[in-house]
Amino acid sequence: MEGIRANRLAISDPSLALDSSFNLTLGWHAGSSAQPRLQYFIETVIRRIQEVTGISNLVFVGGSGGGFASLEMSRRFPGSVVVAMNPQTSIGKYLPFAVRRYLDLSWDGVAVLDEISKYSTHDLVEGYPRVLNHTVAYVQNTRDTFHIENHQIPFFEKIGESPRVFMLMDAWGDPEGTGHVVPPHSLVRNVVRHLVAANGGWKRTLVDLGFNHHTTAVTVERAVKKSVKTFSSSPPSSPLARLE
Repeated sequence: MEGIRANRLAISDPSLALDSSFNLTLGWHAGSSAQPRLQYFIETVIRRIQEVTGISNLVFVGGSGGGFASLEMSRRFPGSVVVAMNPQTSIGKYLPFAVRRYLDLSWDGVAVLDEISKYSTHDLVEGYPRVLNHTVAYVQNTRDTFHIENHQIPFFEKIGESPRVFMLMDAWGDPEGTGHVVPPHSLVRNVVRHLVAANGGWKRTLVDLGFNHHTTAVTVERAVKKSVKTFSSSPPSSPLARLE
């Protein structure tokens, strides 16, 4: 965000502070027994800031668990845009040990996620409307097979036909390492910078940035196959370089 002229609000997940041993590292901003309505509280804070400042264009940004939180929150704000990077779209489809740790340390060991449903959204595939009133910019590493199969494709099967959904897929990170790697800093910065300057013109800006507005499971498969053929150990060139 350095040098980008925008008001910034960074929200840490208060549930992480519940564990004094720091074993809890992921809470999806989905709340806890101490703050069961955390998602609603965050929404209320953002709305109040909007009222005070008069800001109308909102850009939500987050990756992985923060991508889940950004996707969840953006749907509450018509006209906003969310840049979600390698996000989870259903907490229950993430790594079982991480989900169990979250329930044990944040929700007093409830048996299943459904027990928190009356307070928090934990499944965006189920919770998202098919007709969107905001824009989704989905950024996914093609090497992150786990998130593509368990989170991206089910999510796109729900909302992928929407004209408000866009995706950018490429291979990032060490080919010998984990696939759950965020895009290059320069790429993310460029996306945010152009969206901030777009003044609400999300669609045109995302298309100019190289995002694909075809977001079906088939197009995801094609993007993965294309990426596998071209990925090497050298850093991939940014599709946004022409816009620098």
